[in-house]
Amino acid sequence: MRSTVGLDHEAVEVLSVTLRATDSAGLAVDQHRSVGVSDVDEPPVLALIGPRSVAEGSALSILAQASDPEGESVLLGVEPLPPGAFWDGNVLRWTPATPRRAPTRS
Repeated sequence: MRSTVGLDHEAVEVLSVTLRATDSAGLAVDQHRSVGVSDVDEPPVLALIGPRSVAEGSALSILAQASDPEGESVLLGVEPLPPGAFWDGNVLRWTPATPRRAPTRS
């Protein structure tokens, strides 16, 4: 016996199944049962953040968004922060510095 039913607590909390035993003569007996589907804490889902680029000295802001399948609150963060960047709630803010060049001798 095979099943194509996925066991997902968010979709169904109790699954009704029929168990069948069949002998070689074709006689069968069925038993009906209920199976409780326990909830499993699933990880948050982070929204896709595409590639970004920024010119030196220009500001960059990247908004991060995430959700939790069970509706729990999600804490966002970033590590390591680039030099001069800061994390503002769920936004990465950064202005890449223009590198200083060593003075040239004449």
